[in-house]
Amino acid sequence: MATWFAGPCARRGIPAVSLRELLPEALFLGCRDLVVSGCSADSRRVEPGEVFVAIRGRRHDGHDYLERALERGAAGVVVERFVAEAGHPQVVVADSRSAFAKTCQALAGSPSRSTRVIAIAGSHGTTVAGIALRSILEAAGLSVAMIGPAAWARPGEAPRFGPITPRPHGLAAMLAEAVDQRHDIVILAATSEALAERYLDGVECHQVLLTNLSDDRDADATQRFRAGMGRLARSVVTDGAVVLSGDDHELAPLAGSNLRARSRSFGFDPTCDLWGRVERLTTYGTALRLGDAEGSRLVRLHLIGRENARLGLAAAAAARDLGASFEAVVAGLEGLGQVPGRLERTETDDGAFVFIDEARTAADLARALRAVREVLPPDARVHCVVGAQGGSNLADRLALARAAELGADQVFLAPANPRGEESRDLIGDLQAGLKRPDQAFAFDDRRAAIESALAEAAPGDAVLIAGRGRERVLVGLDTFRTDTDHDLVHRFLGQEVSGAWQRTA
Repeated sequence: MATWFAGPCARRGIPAVSLRELLPEALFLGCRDLVVSGCSADSRRVEPGEVFVAIRGRRHDGHDYLERALERGAAGVVVERFVAEAGHPQVVVADSRSAFAKTCQALAGSPSRSTRVIAIAGSHGTTVAGIALRSILEAAGLSVAMIGPAAWARPGEAPRFGPITPRPHGLAAMLAEAVDQRHDIVILAATSEALAERYLDGVECHQVLLTNLSDDRDADATQRFRAGMGRLARSVVTDGAVVLSGDDHELAPLAGSNLRARSRSFGFDPTCDLWGRVERLTTYGTALRLGDAEGSRLVRLHLIGRENARLGLAAAAAARDLGASFEAVVAGLEGLGQVPGRLERTETDDGAFVFIDEARTAADLARALRAVREVLPPDARVHCVVGAQGGSNLADRLALARAAELGADQVFLAPANPRGEESRDLIGDLQAGLKRPDQAFAFDDRRAAIESALAEAAPGDAVLIAGRGRERVLVGLDTFRTDTDHDLVHRFLGQEVSGAWQRTA
């Protein structure tokens, strides 16, 4: 049988990849090898000569669309089961998601081998930890790019926020651009979806930072997430490092998951390789002492609350493992301003504190409310604006409302992002989750809810506005751009509104 070549390699200048070498455990039917220079997992976008990878999704199975891909000129297919009707060369693999991600990386020239990739994963806080790490490494004189929920950021640029870790083809292209731009390090924030969907397969990491795992997930979901983190830890190259929280017992089994890499711990436990101690919590930031075998330093963070201080500690541990000095750690963390949409703070003329957070789940909202309580005097009241996202399930909405009622003194219900659902239905589901629905205020208009909460706040009180953060696009019957919660607050307070994020010196 002949070797099949998929894609005009020389004409397009794309590296030719042997699937036999890339996927040695695959079964090749109809050919000895399939040498490709292009691939797609979307049968509608396959180009002539490319290989089509059939992926089983939540709604559709790519194996049902092999005929359409072949009609568009696919030279072969990668499948998880043999499909006799396809006729063309077939590469049968155990996991087509993994095969697709590996092929995308290989076609991009395996860029992770030409730069240092730092992957960050955790139940929450990966964006904050990544931005803090970037600030430290830049203070150390390194050129750093970011990929993930903070989207794509080149040196000197503020991160542009997006919803997810890029999918395999986009991730490969971004890593390749980072290599072309000669960045020293690429920080890659990996969501739970990215780990579950195998987006990062084929990426070789120089370091993996695991911030946390314990959350409101059930046992099965926690096990799946831990398995994804384990795969990520095993992607660390020889002499790389796995840096993980010593405070989270769920992460302990991962400490020795990669014998080629060293293991480093961080946490509030003084036995950790890099330990931290919160010395003061205020509405303006956190005084954090951190130390290791070389001594300790006091850092004044603009980040609010103990949990955000722990994420700063995680970034410091990763940076120290990479060789950053204590001076660079202090300079980077103290030079880091507020992170947009993550307990972003302002103040009313009357002396009430306002925090804007993108918390959309019950666990995230409970953490945000705890952080706000931590920095207030005992007699201060907390007013919370909370809204459900369209498309979320009823159980999540009920839990979100309960978290607001448990953590706040006064609750204001308003839609966050309707996504085609009626505002009154979203509000009704939230009210059903409250033990005292008659004591909560409900609004169809988010602007009115925010203004009412701000008006109710007395000097020394706090208002937490949760659910959207800096999100500007509303999805409904008509998708459109609107004011962010940040815009609404500052307009009500008569302050200047700026859509750009400026770091605080």
